[in-house]
Amino acid sequence: MRFAKLIVGAACAVLCGCATMRPYHAKLPDLSGTCASGWAQLRLITPFMATARQPEALPQEFAEHAQCLGAPALPTRSTVELYDLRTLGQPAQLEVSLPIAAGGTLAGAVELLGSDFHVLQRRGFDAFTRRGDAYTLAVFLRDGDPHYLALMPDQAFVGKQVASIGSQGSVVPISTGYVTFMLAAGHETKASIPLMAGGQVAVTVVVSSHNVGTAAASAP
Repeated sequence: MRFAKLIVGAACAVLCGCATMRPYHAKLPDLSGTCASGWAQLRLITPFMATARQPEALPQEFAEHAQCLGAPALPTRSTVELYDLRTLGQPAQLEVSLPIAAGGTLAGAVELLGSDFHVLQRRGFDAFTRRGDAYTLAVFLRDGDPHYLALMPDQAFVGKQVASIGSQGSVVPISTGYVTFMLAAGHETKASIPLMAGGQVAVTVVVSSHNVGTAAASAP
């Protein structure tokens, strides 16, 4: 009887999730303060350059780096991350990644801007492709343009939801004092992922003439 109770208790710890984990909740940007009126007033962000050891940027909270921008630069105020592309060797390829999280996924849109901040191209959230645990967008740079990349919420998708179906499993060794065995547990998971004006983002320079040249120079 005691042996059976030990097994049931151990199984509950595995299957019922007795160990608590702090859930992620996307932080929403603050639009209550004074907004900048022009692109040139915004703080520039340098995109992460991929390396052999770290091929992609670590996701960061959009709200912690985004800045408020309003009229006349934008028709309605919004929060924006503005990336400086001027120092990148072109041609180049960037990847904008929006990690999928049950606590909120950024419904992002990208605007590619010229030297005077005029919009060369806009890619809405529907241009992102779902790959694994993130929505990704490839951006190609050539011929000296664009100079800047602006990332902001796509209001056409903010407030909507997307479905996420996956599986979760674990194998845990359990010891009763008399014998040790492996307990395997698995089940299908379904979740509705809210698309929000906040969430995590990672922008990576995957390839550019700069990092290609550096790699070639360091090759034996």
